[in-house]
Amino acid sequence: MNGRSIFIPLGLLILALFYGCQPEHPKKEQVFLGGQIINSSHSYVKIFKDSDLVDSLALDRQGRFQIQFDSLESGMYNLEHLPHIQTLFLEKGDSIWVRINASDFEESVVFSGIGASKNNFLIELDLEMNQENSFLSNYYAQKPETFKTVIDSLIALKHKRFDNFQSQSQLSPETVLVTQAAYLYPYATRLERYALLRGTHWDSIQRTEFFKFRDSLNLKEHRLAHFRPYISYLMNYLNQKALDSGQAYFKFKDKTLFNLQRLNVIDRNIQSQQLRNILARAVAFEEILNFDNHDNHEIFLGYFLALNTSPKYAAEIVGFHDNIENLQANMPLPEVRLSDLDGNEMSSNELFSEQTTVLYFWSQSQMPYLKKSQERIAEFQNRFPQVRFVGICLQPLSPLVKDVFQMMGIDPAHQYALADFQNASERWVITLLNKAIVIGPEGRIINGFANFASNDWVPLLE
Repeated sequence: MNGRSIFIPLGLLILALFYGCQPEHPKKEQVFLGGQIINSSHSYVKIFKDSDLVDSLALDRQGRFQIQFDSLESGMYNLEHLPHIQTLFLEKGDSIWVRINASDFEESVVFSGIGASKNNFLIELDLEMNQENSFLSNYYAQKPETFKTVIDSLIALKHKRFDNFQSQSQLSPETVLVTQAAYLYPYATRLERYALLRGTHWDSIQRTEFFKFRDSLNLKEHRLAHFRPYISYLMNYLNQKALDSGQAYFKFKDKTLFNLQRLNVIDRNIQSQQLRNILARAVAFEEILNFDNHDNHEIFLGYFLALNTSPKYAAEIVGFHDNIENLQANMPLPEVRLSDLDGNEMSSNELFSEQTTVLYFWSQSQMPYLKKSQERIAEFQNRFPQVRFVGICLQPLSPLVKDVFQMMGIDPAHQYALADFQNASERWVITLLNKAIVIGPEGRIINGFANFASNDWVPLLE
């Protein structure tokens, strides 16, 4: 919390200076969004509504961006500055400035201006509830009555804060809906997770008593369809409803049958077509990402395509499946565009020769991870001098990286960056930072889904 507050005075000063040049009374239909990214990890930010790109904005030399919309649909938006995403709630008439330090992204986000209070309230709630996780972990072994009492007390505290926030602000109905959902559904999620852990052998009376909290929740609130806490709750609800009596969640959750049952729960319990599509898409991603189920994915896709009515989601999931197919052993590694430390672009095919190559990934916003990776590579290079290890940065390499390489003793000849993150992350299925790809001579894949933090793939280098 202290790490965030030190940015408030400067952020307000910048906002005051900036708005000195703005109209004194912006039109009620207009929405202004601007900001500054300190220690930026990319040269631009993108604004998304749902999963659709609204605009892409280049940062100036001071890391600032701004845009004004004559008309914008009220609702949840995502501000993407790779590899980070910040959710914000925009309404007509808002005029918001956001300041972010990319080196400490989550802890540094501060909004100011018209419409800032609701977004700061949401951020404070999220940070506070994340901090509660370690405290609550001690209660998952307690009896259901004890756990529910603790959750109820936390909800009461958040509701008191909400009442205070509401008394000091004129909130629209949409703001009331979102800000209340921001704490009600995360706590409901914790109750669902408790039941997944502890409720395997509950009888019908115990289950009825425990799940009474569901009576106050709404499974068809389409206005929250792209609000992360709401969708997270619904996913945990699906997990619980998909289990038969006596089935242990952690033994069953990785099976294709479980995900097929979750699709069935969506079909029977979720009325909003928008929510049905969003939830089915989320289930499909989890299933397709489970590489152990690869032989069953064609069957799963048949059920998914029958339930889903979104052509966009259908193309996305089928394309995701096809990209995984293209990363199977003995396939040529799909080509993507890379850039070196000097900004020169090249094909990824230029990396390969007659030697085995290991691609590992890192981010300029998580430099400690790069340091740990170099420690592993030093060990590997001693054991496998015939193997080339190539680092791939998720963002274009900034000028400061050259100094970092010198300090850490990293050879820039073995370091590249993704020239187009969106395209490369899809073609190479980059979903986790610890992903590694092992490639044989002439660019044929040996393992397209290695875990760089594990040793399971290391024998492939021998």
